[in-house]
Amino acid sequence: MPSPGSDIGLKAVAKTYMTRSGDAVHAVNRVDLDIARGEFVSLLGPSGCGKTTILRMIAGLEPPTSGEIVMRGEAVWQKGRRSAVATRDMAMMFQEARLLPWFNIEENIALPLRLRGEDEKSRLEKARSLCSTVGLSGFERARPSNLSGGMRQRAALARALGTEPQALLLDEPFGALDAMTRDQMNIELQRVCLARGVTVALVTHSIAEAVFLSDRIVALAPRPSRVVDIYTVPFERPRPVELQRSAAFQQLVGRIRDDILRAAA
Repeated sequence: MPSPGSDIGLKAVAKTYMTRSGDAVHAVNRVDLDIARGEFVSLLGPSGCGKTTILRMIAGLEPPTSGEIVMRGEAVWQKGRRSAVATRDMAMMFQEARLLPWFNIEENIALPLRLRGEDEKSRLEKARSLCSTVGLSGFERARPSNLSGGMRQRAALARALGTEPQALLLDEPFGALDAMTRDQMNIELQRVCLARGVTVALVTHSIAEAVFLSDRIVALAPRPSRVVDIYTVPFERPRPVELQRSAAFQQLVGRIRDDILRAAA
């Protein structure tokens, strides 16, 4: 069993895919991980190492081949089926905003609340408040096509927060943005998560992004994915973007990069 005090717990989680030719592909190999309530943890490793697969198993989007995943004491997977109770208080954000082009921004943000049966007045009021939270005031009635990539991701973040999730799962949400917009979004993400006390698991290729945002960083080996090291990030919050230019920050980034390269060799 994962630790009883964890918000999200993985115990001996493994995943094997079968190819069309009948070959077995071992994507994840017995991962153990506990994420505490309100903690921000990043999964870091080379492309194809299984980071997104781990996140999707936590989210209830695909089942593990073996092992156990728990959200606040409730098994996410029960007899091969996703538990609606365990996953109800999770939200996931992807690299693409995935906004519906025929809805305006407040309607997109309110969509999960609509699917939960919340009345129109209440859900739109919450959507407008979330627009303010993520810096989109004045764009509530805009269509996604009229917004920049960074603004669309702000809307996607607001949508993910709309159901007041206890856990936020992020799959490279800012990977397609330019460097300056990515920095702005990381500042915004840090601010919102600190204010709401939400538990976060982030998949990223960027070591600097992981160090800037995380309480702990989980370094993963190439496929089949396994935990090779876990780093505690010592910097106080909130963290200004200028922190990234400090010697201590760069030293930690370099250390993690070297360790991952050695694990991949």
